[in-house]
Formats: sequence, structure tokens, C-alpha cells
Amino acid sequence: MRLSQTEFPLAKAPETAPEKGKAPDGSDVFLREVDDAVRRGDMESFLKTYGWWVLGGIIAIIAAWGGYIVYQNQQAEANGVTAESYIKAIDATAAANPAQQADAAKTFETIGKDGSVGYQAASQLMQAGLLARQDKAKEASALYAKIAANTGYAKAFRDLALIRQTILEYDTLKPGDVIKRMEPMAKKGQPYFGTAGELSGLAMLQAGQTKEAGAMFKALVEDKDVPGTIRSRAALLANQLGIDVDLQATVDAENKAKAKQNGADAKAGDTAP
Repeated sequence: MRLSQTEFPLAKAPETAPEKGKAPDGSDVFLREVDDAVRRGDMESFLKTYGWWVLGGIIAIIAAWGGYIVYQNQQAEANGVTAESYIKAIDATAAANPAQQADAAKTFETIGKDGSVGYQAASQLMQAGLLARQDKAKEASALYAKIAANTGYAKAFRDLALIRQTILEYDTLKPGDVIKRMEPMAKKGQPYFGTAGELSGLAMLQAGQTKEAGAMFKALVEDKDVPGTIRSRAALLANQLGIDVDLQATVDAENKAKAKQNGADAKAGDTAP
């Protein structure tokens, strides 16, 4: 039997399509509420499963930070105590009393083992210096060598230790060994150029390298950053080698240039707004 359209009319398509993300009946508010409920459920489930771990992690971070602050304060306090002991020991080294010097040596030895890295290096240098003053050159040289070889110390400490070690051992070393040791420091611009250059120049003379020695002494004379006593000795040695250097004229020229610069700086300061 054929049914007519009037009895069972065909379903009609909605006149307008629902907006994307909306239910056909416009119940987007209901969908959002369902979505929020799902999200809340996920969060509650997460907190139930991992909440204690999260809380424990936060507490651990706070505890670690607090511990770091306490540690820093303790270190600052310890460094203050170390600095005070170090200064007192330095003052004691100038005393003529052997007992005070012995106490200073013990202090330097203690700080050299237990202090911070900087104080360790400085204290060991002082300790080695006391040994050298007590005519214990072998022990002092060994301690200087130990400091120079410690890559954990700042380069300034290691270089100074190597120079002092070389001074103590100079008479027992070959000229070539002295030159090799001092080579990195015996250059203009280096902090210890004065002492390292003088040691290197003397070793060059012993090795028969008069031309190189003369050039080194001339460079020392012309470097205004080199101590005056070293410049004076270098000028004397350079002149003996036939190199014409005039230390007084060099110093006068340096002072004139310095005065000129100071005047220019003062003038610039007066004209500044």
C-alpha cells in the first residue's frame, strides 16, 4: 500500500543550522556547566591522587630556600671570624716575640686548611713566608709549589706563589728553567711584570742572552706600573749592557703627561653642566 505524503509528511531540515559549539536547541549554558563540572572533577581527582606530593614539593622548596639563607648567614658570620683571626695573625707576624709569631703560624695553618678558598690561599702564602723568614727555605718552597699547582686558587695567588718559589730556588735552578717559569708573567701589562721581568732578565744574562736581557730591562724601565726600585736596578743593568736608558727623564716625562691629563680632567669637570 502506498502511503501519501499528506499522511506521513517528510521531515523538514531546520531553517537555520545551529551555531558551532552550541546544541541545536541553544542549550550552550548547560554544556558549559557540564564542562566546568568535568574540569572540577578532574582537578579533585588530581588533588586526591597527587595532592600530598605537590604539597610535599612546595614544602621542600621552601625548606631548601630557608636552609640556603641560613647557610649564607652562617658563612658570612664564619668569614667575619676568619677575617678577624687572619688580621690578628698578620699583626703578630710583625712582632719580635717568637711566641706571637708561632701563634700566627698556627692560625695561618688552621685557616689554610679550614677557611674559604680565598683565605686558604692567602693564609698559606703567609705561612710559607714565615717559614722562609725562619730559614726553612725547603719547607717554604714546597708550600709555595703546592699553592702554585692548586688550580682551585685564583691566578693571582698562584702566580705570586710561583714567583716566591722561584726566588727561593733561584740559585739551584738552571737559567732556562727560570725563564720558562717567568715567561707568562714577564710581559708588559701583567700584574707581576716587575718581579717576573727582573728574574727573567737576570736569568737571560746568566744564559748569555745579553740582547734579550737588555730588551727586558729597557721594557722594565719604560713601564710606569713597575715599582721604582725595580726600575732603578733595571736602568743600571741596561746601561751596563750598553743600552741608553734615562730613568729620570722617563719619570719626568710620565709626570708631565700625568699633570697634563689631570689639568684636562679638571677643565672638563669645570665645563660640565
